Formats: sequence, structure tokens, C-alpha cells
Amino acid sequence: MIDRDSWLAMRRLAAAGLVQFAEGQARELYRSPGFAETAPSAADPAARAADLARQAGRSVRMASVLAGGGFADEAAPLLAKALALGAGAVLAGRGELPADATMATPDQIRQLVEAGALPPAALSILVALWSGGGTGDDVGRLVEAAGEVISALTV
Repeated sequence: MIDRDSWLAMRRLAAAGLVQFAEGQARELYRSPGFAETAPSAADPAARAADLARQAGRSVRMASVLAGGGFADEAAPLLAKALALGAGAVLAGRGELPADATMATPDQIRQLVEAGALPPAALSILVALWSGGGTGDDVGRLVEAAGEVISALTV
């Protein structure tokens, strides 16, 4: 038994490839009436894209607060999450994001940058984060650049 937020977190982790749901027969014993009502409809790509873009903006703001408070190491993963959510918003708006996914993969982000759907800075930020650039003074610059990428999304 888990709450809605935990379930959505598990789905995001599965979509990112970090966890895998067990195969086999699953049995739902009870579903809260409000469980499905608060999620944006998968049939409405614009609503789904807007929700993912909102989540991406929230992640950038959280990273900014952490970085400003001296927690640069904790801010870096939030920036990567924000970019993956932002790219997921673009894909959702196009109807190309699977229903069980919320974030784009690094390969999908690269493809969106190459297609001109995301600014090249999105890929540059990820490369900087992966190479250890999300620490110290660099993180402030990365937070600012990620904020610009997210605010430039057209979903």
C-alpha cells in the first residue's frame, strides 16, 4: 500500500530506468477515488506537457535555493531532473512521451537539441553536470542556464 506521491515517484524512477517493476500478476485491492483524478489526462498532451514544464521549473527553483544556501552538490541532480522533465514536456506536447514516462532520456534530449526543439545549452548543462561541473561556483551558472532553458520551452 502506497500513497499517490510514492506511486508517481516509483513510476518516474521506472521511466528513468533506475527501478523495474516486478513482472507477473499484480492485484489491486483498493484504489482511492481521488488517486486518478489529480493526475493530468494522458489523452490531453497539452495538459501533460504543461504539468511537466511546471515540475521542471519547480526543480530549477529548488536547485537555486540549494545552491544559494551552500548545497551545490545537492543542486546538481535537481538540474539534471529539471532538464529531463523539460525535455519530457516537449515530447509530451508532441505526443511522443510514453504514458508511463515523465522524463526524457539523455538520448532523447540530444535528439531534441539536434532537432532544434531544445536550446543547445540543455546538452551543455548535462555534460557539465556529468563531468563534475555541478559543484562550487559552477553550479550558480548552471542553475541560471537551466532556468533559461526551461523558461524557453514551447509546450
